Amino acid sequence: MEFTIPLCESDNISYQKPRIREILKTVGYFTYCKDIDGLMDAVCMRHSPEQWRLFVDASKTSIKEFLLHNGNKLPSIAVVYAPSTKEMYTTMNNILVKVDYKKYQWEVHGDFKVIAVLLGLQPGYTKYSCFSCVSGIATPAGDPILGNIGPTDTH
Repeated sequence: MEFTIPLCESDNISYQKPRIREILKTVGYFTYCKDIDGLMDAVCMRHSPEQWRLFVDASKTSIKEFLLHNGNKLPSIAVVYAPSTKEMYTTMNNILVKVDYKKYQWEVHGDFKVIAVLLGLQPGYTKYSCFSCVSGIATPAGDPILGNIGPTDTH
């Protein structure tokens, strides 16, 4: 897959392509935008971080990240493409560091699995879905909120 970035209508394409190449960088297994503000300038958009959100699309074989405009009035901008990459915390963390997430603090969107991985939760099949099943903590009989939940072997 190749990055396709809409260019400004007023700009000459032969001028823009080298500029885009300076903004994108390939490191090992992924290509990312190293200058988000420069990318927004190249596509004639104003970058105000509170008006954009970061969408993370991860599958078993690749990770893609896009900036989506709040209100969907502007086109989405691809900022990361990582083919042949598994959705693991270390990989996603490296990608967020490279796009300087701490600087922009975009709201992050993705499916449940992506959010779970980003939060550091256990991916995949979980044998015990509740903490009391693992810790052996039983709730008091007749608890008004939790009821009679206790450690069990089945769910």
